[in-house]
Parts: sequence; C-alpha cells; structure tokens
Amino acid sequence: MAAGEPALIRYPAFPQGSETRFQPYLDLLREAIEHSNAKYGPAALQPSSRIMNESRYLQELQQGNLDVVWSSATEERERQMLAVRIPLDKGLLGYRIALIPADRQAAVAGVRDLAGLRRLRVGQGLGWGDIPLYRYNGIKVTEAGYELLFSMLDKKRFDLFPRGIGEIFSEFDSRSPSYPGLAVDKTLLLYYPWPYYFFFNRERGAELAKRVEEGMRRMLKDGSYDRFFLQHYGAAIRRAELDNRTLIQLENPMLPKDTPWTTPGCGTGQAADNEGRGPAAAALTPLPRGASPDPTRTLSHQSLRETKRAALAKSNPNGDFAAPQNLANPGETR
Repeated sequence: MAAGEPALIRYPAFPQGSETRFQPYLDLLREAIEHSNAKYGPAALQPSSRIMNESRYLQELQQGNLDVVWSSATEERERQMLAVRIPLDKGLLGYRIALIPADRQAAVAGVRDLAGLRRLRVGQGLGWGDIPLYRYNGIKVTEAGYELLFSMLDKKRFDLFPRGIGEIFSEFDSRSPSYPGLAVDKTLLLYYPWPYYFFFNRERGAELAKRVEEGMRRMLKDGSYDRFFLQHYGAAIRRAELDNRTLIQLENPMLPKDTPWTTPGCGTGQAADNEGRGPAAAALTPLPRGASPDPTRTLSHQSLRETKRAALAKSNPNGDFAAPQNLANPGETR
C-alpha cells in the first residue's frame, strides 16, 4: 500500500436479496472505522470477489483471505478467531419471530412452552449455526438453501421459519407477493443468547480488531450506536407487537462460558448459569435505577421494552406512550 492510500479491509460479499440481513453489520463496521480514522488513518472496505455462505467466509478469514467477518459466538470460533465482544445488534438476533403458513396460525397459537414447540418442525439454512442449538433443545430441523426455505414453508414442508426481529418483516414484505400463503406468526417469541460479533484473524488481525473495538466504543459513548440501532431496528421492534407474544427460552450449548449476555425478563446483564450455557435458574436482579447497562451484554426483555418505547418516541416524539405491560409470558426452559 502506497503512502497516503487508505488501508484496505476485506469483508465477505453477501448475495442480492440478503441486504436486510447483513447490510446493518456492514454499515456498523463502516461507522466504527470512521470513528477511528483520526487515530488510525483512512480505510476502505472491499467486498470479496465471490459470494460466500457463513461456513465459507469463516474459513476464508482463518486463511487470511478476508480481514473481518460477522458471526455468532461459539467456543470453537473464539478459539480460532479474534472476537470484538460488543454485540452488533445488542443481541436482538437472539429474539426470534417465525414465518408460518397463514392457515397454521391457530395451531401455532396453541404452543405455550418448549414441549409444545417440540411438536413442530423449524426450517434453517444450510450450515447455519442455529441448527445444533435447535436440535440440542429437542426441536426438529429441516435444512435447505435460504431462498428455498420460503418455498418449502409455503408448501408446508415444515412449520416455522424463525427469523430475527430485525429480519422477518422485510423478508415477509419482499416475498409475500410470491408466497401469499405465508404470514408472520402473531403469538410466539423465541429467545436464545445469540450475540453476533465482528471476528478477525487471530494471528494477523489484532490491530484491526483493536481499531474496530475503539470505534464502536466511541459510538457507544457519543450516542451514535444507539442512533444506528434505532435506525436499523426500531421500526421492526415497533411492528413486532411484543406485548402479545409468549416467550419460550432455549439454551445455547455453544456459548463460551465467559460470554456476557442477559437473561430475558431481567434488567441486568448477568452471566449465564454456572455452565454458562443457558438461562440461569435463579431470578436475576434488575439494574438499579439510573445505572448504565454493560454494552457488551445482550438485550434483556426489560431493555427490549425500553427500546420499544424509545423507538415509538422516535417515530412520534410528541406522543405519550405508556410502558408495555405484558411483553410475554415466560415459557418452559429446557
């Protein structure tokens, strides 16, 4: 690289139609880089020449062919790669709402706990990291290519296609003309701790990881991270009608033991149970009034309620919004 030229940062290209899933991560990366330009100098982001799925781009990062990727935290990944432990979406991806065949809504509405969920089959993309999590929790999984899943669900090859709150509505809106028999389920909210991080090459990416973390922490300090979050996810949180949903919690057996995350229904970011792998059995204490949450932790249900209020206030700053009363009824945990 010639003197004065921006540093080149290579990231995985994503396929057309997947913008709503991955563009927010790229936008966050770009803003974090911009927040660190004064110290580290300018940088340019460059997509890979080929579109890659998650398993492929994780391999390419380890081989040094990419500089940064985004993925969920697992013990294996954190051994092999270097993670910046600030969740890219405050952990929102761990809250799942399902696409379903519209005429199956009554059956899905009858599910009240994990035992009921186990009677249904979920669809997941090929190689997705969530697959072993669902199977660990005793839930049947059908795997297929991402776009094929919508067609298969329309044909009732499986019952639920769980999607992140930030993903489901844009996916539904763009595909409902082709699949008018699909609907967004109105009754369930699945949760499992699923922090999504930026990952870097463990041997060669330490400097870039440090830069991105410093940029993200500057965003947290100056409020631009919260603005980014509401810009990308506020409308979806409003649309999710969270007060009317039953919460069913799943365990994540792949979560590193020291990963910070928050148990739903609690205001504080506390560690997981002694195994570090699932919702803690004991009730956790909410944050003291006025205390600041730890930004490395994922959203609790209480903070999701607060985010909903902030999103509503952003859309109508003059409105008088009451606090949601019954976000969800906690279902059975494994």
